[in-house]
Amino acid sequence: MRALGTLSLVSLMMLTVAGCATASGGNDPDAGGDDDVDARVVDAALDKDAAPVDAAAVDGQAVDAAQPDAQLVDAQMVDARLPDAQMLDAQMLDAAVPDAMAPDAAPMCVPPVAGPCDTAPQCGCSGTQNCVVIDNTSGNTGCITAGAVAPYRSCTTNSQCSRGNSCFGGLCTPYCAGSADCPGAYRQCKQAYYEDGGGATLPTPGFLYCTLTCDPVNPQLDDATYDACGPGLKCLPSNDRASDCYNLGSGSGVQDDVCGFTTGDDSLCAPGYLCVGTPPLGFPFACAKFCVVGGSGCPSGTTCRGFSTAQFAGPNTIGICQQ
Repeated sequence: MRALGTLSLVSLMMLTVAGCATASGGNDPDAGGDDDVDARVVDAALDKDAAPVDAAAVDGQAVDAAQPDAQLVDAQMVDARLPDAQMLDAQMLDAAVPDAMAPDAAPMCVPPVAGPCDTAPQCGCSGTQNCVVIDNTSGNTGCITAGAVAPYRSCTTNSQCSRGNSCFGGLCTPYCAGSADCPGAYRQCKQAYYEDGGGATLPTPGFLYCTLTCDPVNPQLDDATYDACGPGLKCLPSNDRASDCYNLGSGSGVQDDVCGFTTGDDSLCAPGYLCVGTPPLGFPFACAKFCVVGGSGCPSGTTCRGFSTAQFAGPNTIGICQQ
C-alpha cells in the first residue's frame, strides 16, 4: 500500500516488495512471501471522511464550449464572398457543418468512469481546476481547485496537488491513461488500489497513475538513471524494475537500529533503509540499508543480500545489508 497510518496497513503495502514483508510481520529477504498487488493503495478507512470534502468542493461543471448554429458565419456573408457559380445554399451550408465543428468548440471530454471530467488527459474543468477521482469505490471524478505541490512531494489532500496529480498514498502522483503518459526509462502506468472498510484491497475503476524510477539506496538522488522522490519520502524496489516513491513516515533509524520486536515498523527507519527481521530467528526487527547486489556500500561487517524474489530499481538489482 502507499501511504498509510497504521502498522497493519504498512505491512500490507510492503507486499509490493515480494519477499520483503508479510502480513505475519516484517520484511525478510530470505523468506519466500507471496507476491501481492504491485501498486500503491489508498486507505479508504482513512480517506472515507475526506472523500465527501473533495466531493463537496467540486466546482460547477465547465460550460459547454460548443457554439450554436446562430454563431456560425452568416450564410449570406459567405455567399457574398463566393463567385456566383460557387454560391451555396444557406441551408446546405448549415447542414454540412456539425455543431461540434463550430469555431472554438471544445474537444470531446470522456471521463474514465463517470463525472464531469477526465483525469488523463485533463479536460472538462476550467484552467485553474484539477480533475481528480473523488470516490475510490466508483471511480467518479470531479473538478476541484488545483494546488501548487509538485509531483512526488508529500501531501494530505487532493486540493494541495498541482493540475494532473492526485494525493495518492500521501504524495502527489501524476494520473495517466497509458505508458506514453509516463515518459522515462522503466516508468509504468499502473492501476491504483484502495483498501475498503473490511480490509480488502480493490482496484479503483479508471484510476491509473505513473511510477517514478527512484533509487532505494538514496531516494533523493537525481541523476541520469534515477529521479528524486520528495524530501522525507522513501523509495522501494519492485520485481518489475518500476521502483517508486512512498510516504512511510519520517523515521531516523539506520543500520541495526531496532524498529520492532514481533512486527516491524518501517516508519522508524530513515530513507534508504528497510525494517527487516534479523536472522536467524527473524526477530527482533532492525533497520537495514538498501544496497545494489554485487556492489559496495554496506557498513562494515555486513553484506548486500538479495531478496528471495529478485527486486529491482531500474537497471540495478536491489538487496539489503545484513550480516
